[in-house]
Amino acid sequence: MMKNSILLRSFLLLGAAAVLLAVNPGDPVLASSNSGSTGPQVTLIPSTGYVGDNIQLIGSGFIPDQNIIISIDGSSILAYLSGWDGRWQVMSQGDGSFGAFPPGKVSCSVPNLPGGVHIITAQDDAGDTATGSITVIPKVTISKLQGAVGVQVATTGSGLQANANLSISFNSAVVSSSNTDAFGAFTQEFTVPAVTDGSYAVKITDGTTTQDFSFSVQSDEPLVPCQLSPGSGSVVSLPLSVAWSYPVSFGITYDLQVSTDPGFTKVVLEKPGITSKGDTIADNMNAVSGGVYYWRVRAVYLGREAVGDWSATSTFRISPAHSRWSVIIAGSLAVVVLIMAGMFVIRLRKRAIRT
Repeated sequence: MMKNSILLRSFLLLGAAAVLLAVNPGDPVLASSNSGSTGPQVTLIPSTGYVGDNIQLIGSGFIPDQNIIISIDGSSILAYLSGWDGRWQVMSQGDGSFGAFPPGKVSCSVPNLPGGVHIITAQDDAGDTATGSITVIPKVTISKLQGAVGVQVATTGSGLQANANLSISFNSAVVSSSNTDAFGAFTQEFTVPAVTDGSYAVKITDGTTTQDFSFSVQSDEPLVPCQLSPGSGSVVSLPLSVAWSYPVSFGITYDLQVSTDPGFTKVVLEKPGITSKGDTIADNMNAVSGGVYYWRVRAVYLGREAVGDWSATSTFRISPAHSRWSVIIAGSLAVVVLIMAGMFVIRLRKRAIRT
């Protein structure tokens, strides 16, 4: 039995050798090489990531002991990175590889580039090159997912389309818009609009990438406007322009009051439903020369039917040149002067006739 096994093996080996020699007679028989190890190659681990994620570069098949220059999309990768983990120069090892093990490990962060596929090229001093690819994934973040009406919310993004129109909508209404930069990144803020308490959809999009968030609006009272002009003690002319600031841009109206007493029991002007952060007071205020006026403003949230507190009270005076009584007195004086001048002329004529 043993002899038969040995004879069978010998027969099979002789047959295999005969087949090889018949295929290519006269040439030496070579073992087939691994197709993955022929020529320079470069591999990225991982091959996809967000801007700032760590990746490792591994090369093989290069000429030993050569400088390896790394570029991305044809430009030096060092133009996009702050460093290679402290290792600026990449060298191939004695076997033509690099980055496979410490201390020759080559790692870096995904560069700040627009989203999509980017080509990374490794080249040695002799000009041998290998290419790989990194796919930059879009990423959008939001600073908070809950807050009161009027709060500021920051958003950031990377890996989006370059120089694209970016819009942020809150409850389907656009609350902020701008453009991404040349690298597909952005930083943008929006103000939570005047809405009732509840959960609302926030959508951030560059037309290609869209990120949705759910934002919870918490209960809060309307804020108090901050008066800008006129400041207390100002002397103004009519028509008077008043202005104030408020963090919310829409869904808000304002009530304005002007009074001749600090308790606002004698209101001489009241204007509800002002839609802008300011208004112009006409000349029909029945201004009194030297009189002090008091003014204040408050916010009204239309969507919540909530009315805020009145602002602090500021005072102003009407310039005497614009006082109703000063105008009346000046006009009366002018009439008196004209009458006296006329009487004087009549007397002179009478004297002339007598003489």
